Amino acid sequence: MIRLVAFDLDGTVLDPVGQPSARALAALRRVVARGIQIAAISGRSIRRSLHPLADHPDLMDVAQVCGYNGAAAAGPVTDGRRRLLFSRCLDGPVFHDLVDHAMSRGLRLIYCRCEETPTGLVEEYRFEEAPAEPTAVVAWNSVGYVQDRQLLARIHSGELGAPPKVMLYAGTSGQDEVIAELRHRFDGRIYVAWAAKELLEIMHPEVSKGTALRSLAAAAGVPLDQVLAIGDGNNDLPMLRIAGTGVLMGNAHEEVRQALADTGVRLAPPFAEDGFAAAIEEHVLGG
Repeated sequence: MIRLVAFDLDGTVLDPVGQPSARALAALRRVVARGIQIAAISGRSIRRSLHPLADHPDLMDVAQVCGYNGAAAAGPVTDGRRRLLFSRCLDGPVFHDLVDHAMSRGLRLIYCRCEETPTGLVEEYRFEEAPAEPTAVVAWNSVGYVQDRQLLARIHSGELGAPPKVMLYAGTSGQDEVIAELRHRFDGRIYVAWAAKELLEIMHPEVSKGTALRSLAAAAGVPLDQVLAIGDGNNDLPMLRIAGTGVLMGNAHEEVRQALADTGVRLAPPFAEDGFAAAIEEHVLGG
């Protein structure tokens, strides 16, 4: 019996322009109607994770939402607001060392703020300056991005403490060198994931979608063997492995498929064939 459905967003529920299919929405509504809880677990911020569901408040308001690759999560809407369930920020000294390293290498830093205030949950992706070169990766004027020309000064003064996630814009060249330097300098002190080809996401080393799913299931009062988890990317592997039923989307890269060989994780059709809805229909709704 499945009592919690956890899912990645991009490449799993959302198409390349960030929209869910009608069949995916219908499947989620049938899940909720049965009293089964739902949880989005994404590399996005909590705010940006909710944005594609803004026109579907019946789903958006009841969902648990975990962002930053598992570094922070918020519960469903209660009493008109969504509250943090947990947050795991980077260690302070590591964060400042990372900022200094980014400055020395000329990397653009994006400070991912996520904190609960008396007026509600506040999230911002703060940056000093956008890259001079055009890029299709970072929508610098999109939801949640805020230009702060004093960002580094605020960090160095202590006004802004260590966040749950930092992003580094590596540009279109030298990416392998950037990764190698980070692994050498911060070995074991950070968790690094690609947000996109040119953009690195950096979190606390104990953060993963697997630890996030464990915490979300506990908050929901659901044993892990009663959880269905669906995803398509390398960063989804930890949650697919620990869920009672893990399902990998058919559009996953071959190396991701190979990493799950002989683990018991199932394979769904690709996104183009509504693999997310198909997985829910098979494993939750009974075909």
